[in-house]
Amino acid sequence: MAAAGIPLISLVRLGWSTAVRAPVVRAVLLVTVAMNLLVFPYQQLIAVIAGDILAVGAARMGILAGADGVGAIVVAGFLATRSRPIRQGPVFLAGACGVGALLLALALARSYPLALGLQVALGACAGAFGAMQPALILTAVAPEQRARAMGMLAMAIGTAPFGILLAGALSDAVGPTGTLAGMAALALLLIAGIVARNRAFLALPGGEPRARPDEG
Repeated sequence: MAAAGIPLISLVRLGWSTAVRAPVVRAVLLVTVAMNLLVFPYQQLIAVIAGDILAVGAARMGILAGADGVGAIVVAGFLATRSRPIRQGPVFLAGACGVGALLLALALARSYPLALGLQVALGACAGAFGAMQPALILTAVAPEQRARAMGMLAMAIGTAPFGILLAGALSDAVGPTGTLAGMAALALLLIAGIVARNRAFLALPGGEPRARPDEG
């Protein structure tokens, strides 16, 4: 009951203090913000891509919009049935970089079949990225710190509406192709910088050792 009286800003500060102590959590949160601000807003521009760039009708636009779900389902099934341990850090990074690179290719695609294939592959990478997000965080912190860390993850994902606003404003100014290509390239550069400063999580199968209870 005492926790109910803690101001919101204090809860955010506690969550961030938990995150910055764990390089794995910090890296995951920063990459998540970059992805939700610069990459995933592309989904709101699918109609523009289909109509203005690929010149297809509503039916094929709907297929294009849902094609990423096919890739995500395939990856989810693979991860669910795999019995051997997965190197979560590299899979997370590969998923994030794969989404960024494929979005850059999608922005430049002028063929509907090519765009459809890129969407399926993009969904597969996004599925790997999303599956590893909570797994890395949960294995990087002590059990009593998980709620705070997962709360910070939810806040990082919650930056998506700002990315949508940014994508819409840029698309109106420079067009959808320039917007998607530019945002994807910037996201890849930011991810490279984040990884360069937080390399430890790449070599670990399940994140870094959990923080001790007295550290939170």
